[in-house]
Amino acid sequence: MTASTLRLKRFKLELSQYQLSELAGVSRFNISQFELGHRNLTKDERGRIWSAIKKAESNVEPKSP
Repeated sequence: MTASTLRLKRFKLELSQYQLSELAGVSRFNISQFELGHRNLTKDERGRIWSAIKKAESNVEPKSP
């Protein structure tokens, strides 16, 4: 997962960094630093974030055209 992929998925799901941090159990600071390119996420952090995104995606109702 790249920083831009994470940010794009977060925006599509209308999740703030804080909301994602709460869902994933990863600090908002670490998410922010990753998105800005200042640090890498650990394998565990990536897994928890990815799981939280997948769960959020499954809870999103399709928008009407």
